[in-house]
Amino acid sequence: MFSEMWKVTCTLDAGSLADGAGESDTVTVPGVALGDMVLGVSFGVSAADTVTLRLQNESAATVDLASTTIKLVVARLG
Repeated sequence: MFSEMWKVTCTLDAGSLADGAGESDTVTVPGVALGDMVLGVSFGVSAADTVTLRLQNESAATVDLASTTIKLVVARLG
């Protein structure tokens, strides 16, 4: 079903986010291309070799999330 797949583990350490604020982080994933899919989460490939992770706070209060490890599987339909 997929011609290529990448397993990615990275750390996301978002800063303190006020209500309505967001933060984007990128993860280098050699070989990924526009149109490839990030499976299991609602993130996508934003450029060749790059996946962008974005958090958005809409809670009406400032939040400061702890650093966490994110695991991704990126796939290309074959």
